[in-house]
Amino acid sequence: MNFSGEAVKAHRQLAESFVENFGVKVTLVDYPLAPEHQALFTVDVVEKAYAELLNLYASDDFYLLGDSGGGGLALVLLQRLRDNATVRMPIKTALVSPWVDVSMSNPEIDAYCTQDVILSKQGLMDSGKLYAGELNLHDLLVSPIYATMNDMSDVRIWISDKEILYPDGLKLVDKLTKAASTSGYLTIEPEMMHDWIVLPIPEREKTIRQIAEYFQIEK
Repeated sequence: MNFSGEAVKAHRQLAESFVENFGVKVTLVDYPLAPEHQALFTVDVVEKAYAELLNLYASDDFYLLGDSGGGGLALVLLQRLRDNATVRMPIKTALVSPWVDVSMSNPEIDAYCTQDVILSKQGLMDSGKLYAGELNLHDLLVSPIYATMNDMSDVRIWISDKEILYPDGLKLVDKLTKAASTSGYLTIEPEMMHDWIVLPIPEREKTIRQIAEYFQIEK
């Protein structure tokens, strides 16, 4: 999935799984996509959606979950909230196969191009340019890996060692663990395809349970 790919039925099923199995409220944000919309608009929409949720459920604790391109967008949102000291941040953030650098410029990526059975480097580069629009590909609104990772509370990443985004996932975790007032955690799912959490496979259910345990929302 990328910034030009719509949310699929499995995303709704994922949300329903958390509601049914753990008794939590879940909001699924169907954010605007490229090429019709670019990052400046999309990030603004997501920020406003989060603000509205804070207003509607002021007494609730908030947790943030994003996968693939949505994982990168979730990290952007977390950084924007951090920079806006007046807005309450999520307690914890979970990212599954996050796409955090649309430039795809990490030289270590090339070693994974033939291992990833879902994503291609060129396809991601093309989608990233569409999503960035007038912004530089290294702009923090499209490639949040270049931002400071300080003061972001707890962030945990799930990623496969066979996907093209793996090198950037490792780079992100390294930056998180070295940041001030941020805790970074990494779970590697070996031999798995990109964004397996939306696929009907046993590993999906295992990762859902791990996220629930991380969020401490088990029934």
